[in-house]
Amino acid sequence: MLHLLSALKILHYACIDFRDHLNFMLHLSLTLEILQQLYLELDPSSSLLEAASSSHSSELLKV
Repeated sequence: MLHLLSALKILHYACIDFRDHLNFMLHLSLTLEILQQLYLELDPSSSLLEAASSSHSSELLKV
C-alpha cells in the first residue's frame, strides 16, 4: 500500500511539472518504477483480479 501511495504522490508531482518536459518524464519514470516494484511484490497466486472474479462468480451461483 505504501508503494501505491508513493506512486500516486509522484504522479501528482508529474502532473504539476507537466510544463517542464524533463521533470514530467522523471516523475513518470519514478512512478512506473514504484508500480513495478509493487507488482513484483504481489503474490501471483493471490491476484486481486482472480479473487474478485471468483468472489463475483460464487455470488452469481448463489442466486
